[in-house]
Amino acid sequence: MTIYHVQVGDRIFRVDISGNQLLIDGIIEQAKLIRLNSNGLFMLRRGWRNLELHLRPQNGQKYEVTAEGRRVIAQVEKGEGKPTRLADPSALNSLSAPMPGLVVGIHTQEGERVEKGQVLVTLESMKMQMELRAPVSGRVTRVGAQSRVQIDKGALLVEIKPE
Repeated sequence: MTIYHVQVGDRIFRVDISGNQLLIDGIIEQAKLIRLNSNGLFMLRRGWRNLELHLRPQNGQKYEVTAEGRRVIAQVEKGEGKPTRLADPSALNSLSAPMPGLVVGIHTQEGERVEKGQVLVTLESMKMQMELRAPVSGRVTRVGAQSRVQIDKGALLVEIKPE
């Protein structure tokens, strides 16, 4: 059995993995994580639902996780001990493209105040549109993309100064 502590925002989950069995906070989950490519793209299969995830390693045991246009930082620790907390879970203050695509809409401008979760950019990739949301509340300091322009994965779209 392997035990992990995973922090997403202010919540900490205990994840126990034993063979094909997955327990999250003591509850059995029927889930399977399937690697789709070597660039961090995965499919999370939970029951009948499939969720596309993009995982990008950060410093140490942190991962940037993007799913359904939302982005979070997850800190993962292995072991039985008490998990440590991130000093500032909202430290991520920029919005980057999770995959290559066409910018079909920019819904903010430099100097504008935005709220966490507000849609800032609409990106089209593989004939699907994805709404990318503000990771933090604050003031937009830079818009790094233009509407109707093709961008690469990881391109800076919006930078925010948290308030």
